[in-house]
Amino acid sequence: MLQYISLVLNDYEKEVNSKNKGASYAKDFKYPPVLPVVFYDGEAAWTAETNFLHRTQMIDVFEKFIPKFEYELVCLNEYSIEDLIAFGDTLSLIMIIDKIKTPDGINILGKLPADYIDRLSQNIPDRLKKLLADVITVLLTRIWGR
Repeated sequence: MLQYISLVLNDYEKEVNSKNKGASYAKDFKYPPVLPVVFYDGEAAWTAETNFLHRTQMIDVFEKFIPKFEYELVCLNEYSIEDLIAFGDTLSLIMIIDKIKTPDGINILGKLPADYIDRLSQNIPDRLKKLLADVITVLLTRIWGR
C-alpha cells in the first residue's frame, strides 16, 4: 500500500512539473491526499492490520520516522447485488461481476435492470470503456479458467 501511495504521489509531482517546471520545489507546494482502499471479496473475515504503523517493527524507537496511514477496507461480501445495482456506477458493475465465482453465478447478471448497462455507459468516458471491458473480461475469464 505504501508503494501504491508513493506511485500516486510521484505521478502527481511529475504532472505538476510538466505543467510548470520545478513547481514541486516551491516552498508552498503540497501533495494531495491519497485515500488507499482495499476491496476484499474473500470468504474468511479480514484479519490483517489496516494501520501501516502497527505493521512496522520497533515503533517505540522509530515511530517518528515511520509513515502513518491506514487503508480503508471495503468488504464486498457485505453488499448485496441489489445494493450494488442501487449505487449505479462503474465501480459497482465491477463489484457485481466480481461476485460471479462459478459458471452458474452468471445468473447474477440476470438481476440487472434492462437499462442498467445503457445508463452506465452514458457516464463512462470513451477512453475508459475499453479498460472497463478488459476488467470485466478478466473477471469472467477467471471463472472458466479454473
